[in-house]
Amino acid sequence: MPGKVPAKEINRRSRLLRELSQRKHLLFAQSQLDKIRPVLFERCKKDGYMSGFTDNYLKIKHPYKKEWLNTIRPVRLKAIDGEHIIIEP
Repeated sequence: MPGKVPAKEINRRSRLLRELSQRKHLLFAQSQLDKIRPVLFERCKKDGYMSGFTDNYLKIKHPYKKEWLNTIRPVRLKAIDGEHIIIEP
């Protein structure tokens, strides 16, 4: 097909879009800090943490609490740790 974009340019554009997505996600997460959001705690991780998602799809991690599994809890978002948000206990 004529006018095909070279593979090198496709890769460059893809990288730029992934970087933009990561920056926008971080900015959104930062805008939510110190707010109280409902979180559905869904699973336990091997390292003693459980994870879940806020109503606006931010990934949360918290030390495992059996009574929180499969429940929705209002929590205050306190800090960002990589791809997770740390909440106030």
